[in-house]
Amino acid sequence: MQDLKKSIKDIAYSRTTSSWIRLFAFYAVLWLSTIAFWLVYMTIFQQTIDERVPSLTLADSAIGDNPGLAIRPRPSSKSLYSSLIRFRSSSSGNWKHWNDDLNKYLQPYQQLESGAGQHAQGDCNTYGGERDPHKFCPFELRVIPNECSESQNFSYHLGKPCILVKLNRIYGWKPDPYMFRPKDYPIQAPFREGQVQITCEGQSWVDKENIGPIDYYPQAIETKYFPFTNQPGYQSPFVMVHLKNPRPGVLIFIECKAWAKNIQHDRAKSRGMVNFELMID
Repeated sequence: MQDLKKSIKDIAYSRTTSSWIRLFAFYAVLWLSTIAFWLVYMTIFQQTIDERVPSLTLADSAIGDNPGLAIRPRPSSKSLYSSLIRFRSSSSGNWKHWNDDLNKYLQPYQQLESGAGQHAQGDCNTYGGERDPHKFCPFELRVIPNECSESQNFSYHLGKPCILVKLNRIYGWKPDPYMFRPKDYPIQAPFREGQVQITCEGQSWVDKENIGPIDYYPQAIETKYFPFTNQPGYQSPFVMVHLKNPRPGVLIFIECKAWAKNIQHDRAKSRGMVNFELMID
């Protein structure tokens, strides 16, 4: 150890002031040149990137061209990987988290409906062809009834919860809707030709009995809400699924699907569908 210290001292004392200056100057120029190179490289690289339009879209992208589904409300961060919606109904029940999470998700929709972001809204009443890619059609909350509103706690206190089901965004994707009811389409679900359908049902025949009757608001998603092209303020269209009388005290496995000719269903890869569980204590 002493020899090492002595060697270091010898090296330090053997250098003159001018040699130290040249050494520091060398490394200063080296690092400044490296930083300058990367700054120039990143500047050129940024010029080749469109912040709004991805370089790979639809089938060429990692996301693909088959949208998945998502639901709201979601479990708390403590149960991040759970898909179970569980609560106790009644006015003193423990449904507040589900109510708050759903209301938080809907706040941007309410702001948009109140007038914010009108500069980005297209003329959707006369929409019949290609729309300005910088504009979009705002989702109309007035089609959602009072039973599925914040003022009525989304009916969680009644044990008749409303579940929001939405299509995940895919840049440039346009639906190719069915004009006739598909052969494997749920019998009890409503069907609107020329629109994207969302249906929910129990996974097994027992779940189908336990889930009870279902209402959909709106009954389908109009094609005017597509495509998504990173428009400022864009909000994904959704369907509010109202479970009118699910059986309490049992675990219900629920599967929701989106329906269009260019939406394929794959349970293993969660393509075109979403699964979750419901338990009302």
